[in-house]
Amino acid sequence: MEPVVLDTSVALKWYLEEAGSEEALALHSTASLALHAPDFLLLEFDSIMCARCRQKRVTEPLVERSRVAVRRSGVLFHPFESLLDPAVALALGTRKAVYDCMFLALAERLDAVLVTADKRFGAGLERTPLGGRIRLLAGV
Repeated sequence: MEPVVLDTSVALKWYLEEAGSEEALALHSTASLALHAPDFLLLEFDSIMCARCRQKRVTEPLVERSRVAVRRSGVLFHPFESLLDPAVALALGTRKAVYDCMFLALAERLDAVLVTADKRFGAGLERTPLGGRIRLLAGV
């Protein structure tokens, strides 16, 4: 199975109806891919879902269901602590946030691509040596 790293912007689309949701669900159901992410994704996912609940954009039951579902989604979670040093190095070299670079550090470690729905992050790296590691989720 081909390893693919996904970031939180993609995982959120599995549970929220928004631009790119169909493509995110298709990625999730592709049998030939092994999906990976830093375990930090879980914290970021929960934080974003709770913020959307406070903003009344999602319901509490959806927050609870999606929290359980993402943990059972089949994504292989990697301890963020083991990615912190390479993520900091990438952040210093790219001027991107450390938490975004954790996903990129995992992609480098696994010799995989990082799929993101974050256009700003992807566009900021496309003309760098790391640009070949990043794929923007189609449909966003």
